[in-house]
Amino acid sequence: MKLIHWIYCVLISVGHFAYTVFFPSILNGERYIGQGQSILEPSYIHAFFLSRVKFGEFARRPITTWLIQFFESVGLSLDMAFTLVLYIGLTLAFVLLFKLALELKQTARAATLSVVLFASSFWVLHAFFAEIYAYDEPWQYVFLFASLIFLVRKNTLIFSIWFFLALIARESSILLLPSIFLFFILEEPIFSKRNMAQLLKVGWPVLAYGLFLYFLIDNLGLEEKSSSYMRDVRFNHLLYSFEQADIGIDTLTSFIMSIAMPVSLLFARHKMKVNAKLDQPWIYAFLFGFGINAFITFAFTMGRETRIFAQPVVFVLPFLGGYMLSLFKTRRIPFQNAFVSLTALLKWAGIASLVWSTTFAISLFAYELYWPTDTKFFTGFQHYVYLQLALSFILIASLTLKENHSVSIKYKYVPFALLLLPVFLFFGNQHGYRGVSAFDSALVEVEKIDSANNRVHYVVTSTTMPNVAENYFHSSDVPNIAGDFNFQLPVKQFLYRTDQFVDQNIAYIEEHRPVHFPFRYILSGYGRLTSHQFGMHKGLIVHTDQAASIEDNTYVINQEWDGFSEKSGTNIMSERKVSDEYSLAIKGSMQDFGIDSLISFAAKVDFKASMGSKAAIVVTISKEDENLYWEHEFLNLYLIRPSDWNTAYKARKFPAIVDTNTEIAFYVWNPDKDDLVLKNLEITLNSELVLD
Repeated sequence: MKLIHWIYCVLISVGHFAYTVFFPSILNGERYIGQGQSILEPSYIHAFFLSRVKFGEFARRPITTWLIQFFESVGLSLDMAFTLVLYIGLTLAFVLLFKLALELKQTARAATLSVVLFASSFWVLHAFFAEIYAYDEPWQYVFLFASLIFLVRKNTLIFSIWFFLALIARESSILLLPSIFLFFILEEPIFSKRNMAQLLKVGWPVLAYGLFLYFLIDNLGLEEKSSSYMRDVRFNHLLYSFEQADIGIDTLTSFIMSIAMPVSLLFARHKMKVNAKLDQPWIYAFLFGFGINAFITFAFTMGRETRIFAQPVVFVLPFLGGYMLSLFKTRRIPFQNAFVSLTALLKWAGIASLVWSTTFAISLFAYELYWPTDTKFFTGFQHYVYLQLALSFILIASLTLKENHSVSIKYKYVPFALLLLPVFLFFGNQHGYRGVSAFDSALVEVEKIDSANNRVHYVVTSTTMPNVAENYFHSSDVPNIAGDFNFQLPVKQFLYRTDQFVDQNIAYIEEHRPVHFPFRYILSGYGRLTSHQFGMHKGLIVHTDQAASIEDNTYVINQEWDGFSEKSGTNIMSERKVSDEYSLAIKGSMQDFGIDSLISFAAKVDFKASMGSKAAIVVTISKEDENLYWEHEFLNLYLIRPSDWNTAYKARKFPAIVDTNTEIAFYVWNPDKDDLVLKNLEITLNSELVLD
């Protein structure tokens, strides 16, 4: 490889990074560039990284995590270490794919185009977006491409070492091994000593990985997490992927997008009668591996994560650039003789009618039927699906339909240009039809209150079908966010938009009531709440230009930090640094608080803390040395501004407690004695925002 080829790969990686941070991705907290204070969103990256460290299925793939932790240990912040490790891996994967293409006798131009096709594929371009959730894949690709280079060189030992690392990076690499053995290792006669020896040479990484996994699980104490995941989750993925229509559509679209690009180019290769015996075993390996991988992916993984379906594409990636170059070199302009005669014109008109109607149908699928179920705020997935499917269909149609060519035809580009015209006309053909029955009456109500109050309302929808809600409101040009606010990341995505509520009231539509996060209580921090009926859905109007109401039985630590009192609006607690294990508590019996029945609490605190802090809100309810409830919530679940004030919340509803001697305590627990600054410890007993 020449230096210029390295530069190409680096520039492609830079372009990938620019796309990722410009649009709502994991790196920027799922916000468009300019909506946050910086290009990277540290708190969102921290939450995502913790999910990869804490859960057993991800902890078993330690290479990416170890690299991130290494860069952290030498002084980089987590967000910088996270981004650096992922993009070093992605850049090296581009370089090694280029090298692999050269090893397979491809030209430098074809190799560059293969890298571009790989980088712009649906699953790589959106690798670091919600829904795809790539984490281990960049380094898995590094080791896979490195292993395939040595497979081409017939160096089985070095191949197996790199493949062992690919298994450690991501265990799903094992699904490629049958294709590798059958199409690149096995020779006739099948039952021979040579084949047995080769089987051992390429198979030892599986045994070594099994031992590695055993020691890793034992060392990290992942036995219960791993076994419970296999027992409760892994074997239920097929049900999950098709239990709901939305996720079923998402899963099937994911499957289609994993093969649309490679299959289209393989079809072009077939039609152009490319005589390249070198690529035949690689094509067979792809087809065989794709069959195995697709079955396993459907049955045991989340199929909507396209990167899992696409794994076997590594076998044909080195050749795809060459196929596309061959397509360009034919310089064949489809349907160029359409205006030569009436017969040709009628034939073209029939084909054009089919292409236009199919393109329209594809646009309806991409923009109305399909909507990613685990990523919102971003229509790039729909645009990509539409363009990929429409252009693939036109390519296949133009290669399939034979025609006679004239030597010189005036306006020969016009017929094909007219075939492509609908692709542009139907781009963004989004109307939100699926959300009409659920949210049309709500939209009418929002428009009414906008007019009545002369103030724009930002729509926040709590729903189990956020894809449908956002599609509908987005198509109506209504600023909105939808999410299942039972989960941390959707709540964070709401909190990131705090600045957008300064000049807008919030219209909160509750199609589904959150349980795990006290979302109504969170909304109360933005202004005065009034109940409102949005068509068939209950909801709230949050008047952000008015002070929030103070509920009865709301208590705060007083300004001097020497006791607590009922909140009045003027006795705001001053900030105080807490370096001990416990903060001052709001503590007393039900009798002290003047209540004869307790059925809920809602607590919150303003704080400044590092993202790694383990400090937590704690609420205890006890009676005669018996703990009835011990509830806690880590502050960093709500941390969105590492250097500024944040607010953490905890609320719960429970069966009525009527013993007035029952003790209630609310405090912040700081087990590692981290640097922590607090103010405004506040608890509400029997909060109306938790009762109903």
